[in-house]
Amino acid sequence: MWLFNPITIFAFYVFGRFESIPIFFIAASLLALKRQRFVLAAILLGLCLNGREMMIIYSPLFIVAMFFASFKQIDLPRKLLAITIIFGFTVLALQLYTFVLPEVQNAAGGKAGTIIHEGRVRYLFDFAIDRIMLIPFVYALLLIWLASDNSPMHNKLLLACGLAMMSFFAFSTHTAHFTSWMIIFPAFFYGYNKNLLMPFVGLCVSWFLYWIVLTDPGVFTTWLASAYSLHFIGFPNIPMYIEEFSQNMGIFNRTMLIYLFRSVWVASLLYLAAQMIRITLKKQHEMPS
Repeated sequence: MWLFNPITIFAFYVFGRFESIPIFFIAASLLALKRQRFVLAAILLGLCLNGREMMIIYSPLFIVAMFFASFKQIDLPRKLLAITIIFGFTVLALQLYTFVLPEVQNAAGGKAGTIIHEGRVRYLFDFAIDRIMLIPFVYALLLIWLASDNSPMHNKLLLACGLAMMSFFAFSTHTAHFTSWMIIFPAFFYGYNKNLLMPFVGLCVSWFLYWIVLTDPGVFTTWLASAYSLHFIGFPNIPMYIEEFSQNMGIFNRTMLIYLFRSVWVASLLYLAAQMIRITLKKQHEMPS
């Protein structure tokens, strides 16, 4: 389910990205947590953070969950050591490019001094409703839940990491291959409930339709091509055909299709998130008190 779906196939085999490296480390970290190897989990998370800068979204979740975990789950020495390791890797992830290179490429193709100033960080704060920023809103809910809930740490962090990453893709601007970051979480929960297959298929189909209408099939990502021109590759493409044939169709034009497929994509994503929450709560209720 995780490996053979259009999102993963595009990111790894078509676009040739290295997203599988940090995905492997976050999966291994969550497995180590389940086996109560807390220090190992912290080290694996640190490797994940330094495999892709955006993975730093997991760091505060792990720190809060470990800090507020009872001593029955994790004793004080291992708790302090694990938190220190995660904090150290987080600082390293933020400063690594500064140590290695004097400047990094920003989202517009220019130069920036640090990751914080490179441009894409603003995606976390762009989407707001009545001055409420939805990604920080979801993230705050997750941190409050992690701090106040007494269920096993690995169950909480599996859900929290999944919801944090999924909220990023529901409420932000991103490129096509980035979506592969979150696919591991529906795949995990599919092991608990096979009924997640159909919404997952809906997610993949709407993702494909959204991107094939939004940008050209030759590059398939707004960052590399269509942000500059739909005619980047110099050949006729699907967005061009849609624009040509929908000129006299009123609202049924390319813009409407983009909004429609994006809406279906977000609906599928939120449904999967709701089912992941339901599965986690059910597991908690089935645990012996």
